[in-house]
Amino acid sequence: MQQKINKVKSVQDEIDNLKKRRDERKNKENRKINANNNHEFIGKAMDKDYEKMIRNKKADIFEYEPEAHTEIDNAKIFVVVRKRPLSKKEIANGEIDCISCLNPKITVHECKIKIDGITKYLEDHEFFFDNTFNENETTEEIYDYTISPMINLVLKKGIVTCFAYGQTGSGKTYTMKGIQNLAIDSLFNEIKGINKKFEFYISFFEIYGGRLYDLLNNKNKLQVFDDSKGVTQIFGLREFQADTPEEMRLIIDKANSIRTTHNTVTNETSSRSHAICNIIIKEKGSKEFGKLSLVDLAGSERGTETQSNNRLRRAEGAEINKSLLALKECIRALQARKTSGNGDIHVPFRASKLT
Repeated sequence: MQQKINKVKSVQDEIDNLKKRRDERKNKENRKINANNNHEFIGKAMDKDYEKMIRNKKADIFEYEPEAHTEIDNAKIFVVVRKRPLSKKEIANGEIDCISCLNPKITVHECKIKIDGITKYLEDHEFFFDNTFNENETTEEIYDYTISPMINLVLKKGIVTCFAYGQTGSGKTYTMKGIQNLAIDSLFNEIKGINKKFEFYISFFEIYGGRLYDLLNNKNKLQVFDDSKGVTQIFGLREFQADTPEEMRLIIDKANSIRTTHNTVTNETSSRSHAICNIIIKEKGSKEFGKLSLVDLAGSERGTETQSNNRLRRAEGAEINKSLLALKECIRALQARKTSGNGDIHVPFRASKLT
């Protein structure tokens, strides 16, 4: 019997050693791939020829005046892009700012080499949006052309949702925190000119790993159900009343401070969850009157950026990308409904807890 136990242990030890050697070999290969990728990228980034070509391209583009920013009118979906400046890490690596932002256009100058392997050139990719904001424009300016025109809609029993979407490290949380503060001031100021008695409530939860957690109630786990009318409800989510702008800011700051973040290859404090801040307006003694939802999405990641992450970080990244894909498909379906006039087009909102 003892021999049998020893034999089993020996086989298990051998399996464990094989797994350990395999993991070491895989990590070594990943480090080698990352090193080669970084070397190639930094080589291009620090190339003076590319830097000069991009500088000349930018000079040509900025000869033209940008178009005036447009305010949201009756658009169901309105898309704006904010360009951030290079980070300290990018500057230290000698990376080049290869983006030109001239409202309403973003131009990406891609560094390429012709088939002869010698001749360098730039390939420009142009993208048009409702509004674009360069790195010198403030959060206040972005707010004035996005959320501010929609505040009156919230006070007329409307629901307004703002998504901050982009790669990890692109400045979504920085922008969203500014928008949260500005929205609070706008809502409280607008209420002063209305005779009806309104009350402000706030709820704040995160979606992490496909699960919901209440950031204002000790991160208690939440459940999502459909009620008898087919409306999605979040069971257990607490709402807190705020009587002043200062009180609401304190509540939001508390929620932001305990949101799930982790260190990744591309960002030291990467948000690993989708954070949903709901500012709800109610008439005294009645049900919900209007709602402003400010959603700070987790950052998307490319596969090459996650190779040196551990297993948990990779699983997080996969879940994040899956939910963002579901959001994209829902927006695509909603737009298809609008353009075709066909209300029967399926919106796959059950593909993710986010949607």
